[in-house]
Amino acid sequence: MDLNTTILPILSTSTIPQTNDLFNKFNGHKFSLDYLILQIILFLFTIASIFMNSIVVGATIYSNLLKEQCHVLIAIESGCNALLQFNRWTPFLLAVTGNNFISLYKCCWLQILPLFVSLIGAGLIFIIGVERLICIAFPLWFRKKSSHMIIHLLNLVNMGTAIYACFLAFISSTDQNSSQNQVICQISDIFTDPYANILIYTRGEIIHLLIIIVYLIVLLLISFKFKNCSLFNEFTYSLQYE
Repeated sequence: MDLNTTILPILSTSTIPQTNDLFNKFNGHKFSLDYLILQIILFLFTIASIFMNSIVVGATIYSNLLKEQCHVLIAIESGCNALLQFNRWTPFLLAVTGNNFISLYKCCWLQILPLFVSLIGAGLIFIIGVERLICIAFPLWFRKKSSHMIIHLLNLVNMGTAIYACFLAFISSTDQNSSQNQVICQISDIFTDPYANILIYTRGEIIHLLIIIVYLIVLLLISFKFKNCSLFNEFTYSLQYE
């Protein structure tokens, strides 16, 4: 499992005009052989990623030792990452069949789930870091249920912003004026509304910045506790969720 693979798409406010230009340039016909080879390679990578992330999810479900909050969050993130890989299947199938393009309306229905899990997964990476930070910095408080309220609140915010972003994407992609535009059907194609682009980009940048800050703090705390021999036993105990 690679936590860094659950990332937000790079978006542009000019996505649809660019895609239509691409469609007009090729007149809806086949791309070059290089494009087909690229799609095949990406498809094979998605198969490997789905398999590895599914192992994490399965191990968490069936193992009695992996039932703590951190384990569950990691398993959910892995599940999101596995589902995200299906966003590459549509361009692959379009390339293999020689169609290459699909209407924006149909693309939206195919990519809305990968978009949702990509947004959820990115937020979960940050939430996992916060959960570990509380565990290491405040081990006594971590054992109390009140500490879990912060994680639940962050999960609600993460879920709410992801749902709102997907709603904006759906509304803009199914609009009568743009729904029949022909696209190669990537996640970024379903964002035709500039406000939705700004929202997703800003959300992603903030989350990525917070991820760096949280994990750097966790790293510093781990280094400090390892250097302090008197606190080493307490640190080991806190990592075992006891």
